[in-house]
Amino acid sequence: MKNDLQKANKTIEYLNNQQNIHNKNNNNDIIEQLKKEIKIKDIELNKLKNELENEKNKGNNKFVNFNDIIIIYFTSQDQIINKHAIKCLKTDTFAEIEEKLYQDFEGDKFRDTNNTFLVNGGPILRFKKLYENKIKNGDIIQLIKNE
Repeated sequence: MKNDLQKANKTIEYLNNQQNIHNKNNNNDIIEQLKKEIKIKDIELNKLKNELENEKNKGNNKFVNFNDIIIIYFTSQDQIINKHAIKCLKTDTFAEIEEKLYQDFEGDKFRDTNNTFLVNGGPILRFKKLYENKIKNGDIIQLIKNE
């Protein structure tokens, strides 16, 4: 009986060892899989951070301060354009807004002429930002066609 008890204990010990080995291997596999997933997520996160940083550096930030959004209105001497509203950022260059205006009025009626723009009676410099041209929310821009 003593021999049988020793055999049974050895069998139990062997089975426990086998189970521990199996559990350790299984746990190691799970841990390795999770490490791989973390590494992939880290790479994705770094890629997104870099893309966001690049967008910020380009000035193409998709998130803007609500207070930087303005609406300006355009009119032309011939009244073809009459209080046409364009929303923009005060940090946009006037040339960008001019392009939006030309896109809104398809055809080359305005694009093929050398246009002058005035705000509050003063000329607008195309390659300066709106705030540098002292253009504010609600301002009316006068388009003068120089033919």
